[in-house]
Amino acid sequence: AFDRGDLSRAGADLRQAVEALEQSGFAGGVPTAHAILARVLLEQGDANGATAVLERAGAGTSDTVHQTSLLLSRAITRLARGDARGGVDELLAVGRREESLGNRNPAMGGWRSACIEGLLALGEQPEARRLAREELELARAWGAPSALGRALRVLALAEGGRDGTDRLEEAVGVLEHSPNRLEEAKALVELGAALRRANRRGDSREPLQRGLELAD
Repeated sequence: AFDRGDLSRAGADLRQAVEALEQSGFAGGVPTAHAILARVLLEQGDANGATAVLERAGAGTSDTVHQTSLLLSRAITRLARGDARGGVDELLAVGRREESLGNRNPAMGGWRSACIEGLLALGEQPEARRLAREELELARAWGAPSALGRALRVLALAEGGRDGTDRLEEAVGVLEHSPNRLEEAKALVELGAALRRANRRGDSREPLQRGLELAD
């Protein structure tokens, strides 16, 4: 449900999952349940709620995909709370961890995409563009529309200008064939904003309206 962008359902399911895991005493899946719940709350604009969920999850010690998911959510939460430097450093650490586990699947987690947005907030455009091109190459090889659309969107943010607008138009076209409505909404809004910045205000209204409807 989270991957499709169905945040209300994802939040409800995850709260039930956390409660069931805690009651059963099975600790293995608890970090991932907390981590994804925090991501849902961030997408809904609740950084304080995400922070509280992650604090409840504890530090964790296992060197597993569950722990990596928790570290990723903590890093993205730092970005959302305005700590771009700390968030980027933690995301790069997550990336090194993913590499050590042999995971280069861009559809899993999305640490590069979050890191790129953090790098742009820090004014580090060259590194953001390098990482964004790497993400796009991996996404094209993997072939999942959701990951490809997200990679095109963040590369567009890193490039800007006409090239960026072209990337966003491609992202919207790709995501129309994906079940992920949240990523489609983001791409539509970024496309509308790019068209408005290019003084194409009439053209910007349609993607902005579609993005708003999906966000609602």
